[in-house]
Amino acid sequence: MTDTAKSRDDSGTDKGLKDLLRDQQERQTRLRHVQEFISTPAFLDLSELAIEVSDDAEALDGRRRDLDYRIEVLRSVLALLEEERALMDRVESASGAEAEGADTPGAPDLTGTRGRP
Repeated sequence: MTDTAKSRDDSGTDKGLKDLLRDQQERQTRLRHVQEFISTPAFLDLSELAIEVSDDAEALDGRRRDLDYRIEVLRSVLALLEEERALMDRVESASGAEAEGADTPGAPDLTGTRGRP
């Protein structure tokens, strides 16, 4: 392998490792958000965040940051649930494919269920 080809291969490996590390860090952040959501029962209680006309810009900015954080936590919870759902769909799809494999034309129907779900 030439030095140029080896350099390209190494940079591809580095990029792959960086992508993997970034994905892992994002997942850890989401899991921390989920832990925050689960461990704080009053997380969705927004009564303490009531906005008053007399609030100064600093108080409003603090409330905005808090709401942004809560939104990010909820997005993390949603992403985790969607990942779990996608995993379940893949498992069901694989199970269905195995069952359909037994349903190939010409194969004897030993179960009496051919053509039925």
